Amino acid sequence: MTQVDVVSETVVRSQAKLYDLRTGAVTKALRTIDIAYAKDGRLLRRLGDVYQVIHPDGRAVILSAPDVSGSCLFVGDAFVTKDNRYDRALPYGVYDTNTGALRGRLEQVPNQWGAIQPTFAMTPDDGELWTDDVTSVRCWTMSNVVCTKRLDVPSGSSCLGVALTASGNVITTFRPANGANTNPEIVVLAPKTGRVVSRRKQVHMGVIVAGEIIVAADPEAKRFVFFDEELREMGATPMASLEGYARLVPLWSGRQEFIAVDGFNQFHHYGSPSLAPRNAPGASAEKGAVAAKKPAAKKLAVASEPAPKKSAAKKSVAKTPAAKRPAAKQRGAR
Repeated sequence: MTQVDVVSETVVRSQAKLYDLRTGAVTKALRTIDIAYAKDGRLLRRLGDVYQVIHPDGRAVILSAPDVSGSCLFVGDAFVTKDNRYDRALPYGVYDTNTGALRGRLEQVPNQWGAIQPTFAMTPDDGELWTDDVTSVRCWTMSNVVCTKRLDVPSGSSCLGVALTASGNVITTFRPANGANTNPEIVVLAPKTGRVVSRRKQVHMGVIVAGEIIVAADPEAKRFVFFDEELREMGATPMASLEGYARLVPLWSGRQEFIAVDGFNQFHHYGSPSLAPRNAPGASAEKGAVAAKKPAAKKLAVASEPAPKKSAAKKSVAKTPAAKRPAAKQRGAR
């Protein structure tokens, strides 16, 4: 279960705290087990062995799912989740958030790579959901859980990941069918026909869309590379974390910003300088700025998740006169 998640357009959750991306401050310490959030204010909360959908008006609907795991999310009035973590062949379930009943399942090819979870991408109206299943990318209508589009990958290839551009085109990555991470190719497909709109060889560990730009994380060069929809490079910015990132999280704002989560579930916020936190440690409009190659490319800035202050020094160290005592360092952005 993810420990860094998007709560609203300007708030993200890290562990048991909510952070305001515009100020860099902690806005709330959670005392409930909240698992997933919707754009309209709904959330999924666990109470013992029961999962409840809490609506903005305070109404609580018990979800009939016996389990919630994997890549779970709200899509329109539905909730999509892996509802049996021990049965890997069981497709993801789609539940009605108004009644709690199971609406249907995403009947797709079981993931041949085992531990890798499927990727989801919602359409702007939240009525449809795109998924990847190694051999194809598919579009599902949430109202009746029916697959309405299927784009198969070429013979000898497999696909990993799915995202939607601002114009509605589908992005995925083609790799050899054996799953080897060699010569990955970012591909933009037309959603209705599967026609290749553009393609580009690019080493990466993840691709997302941030506003009108496509972001690819290059783990070898330790940088984020930015492309337009025709996969022309617009610029790049170095990663703030030297260890790289395990996951990229797009935000709901529709602007050029995103969250990058490292292996310790700590996050960095990347975005245009105008979106950087105000009066927050680690906010910088220069560190991580994009070296734009086109006038239209906007610069991105990086700000770190604020870290808790170190506890006061022990009394045994207090023999040093106060005037000479070094100031305590605050942990924060790298």
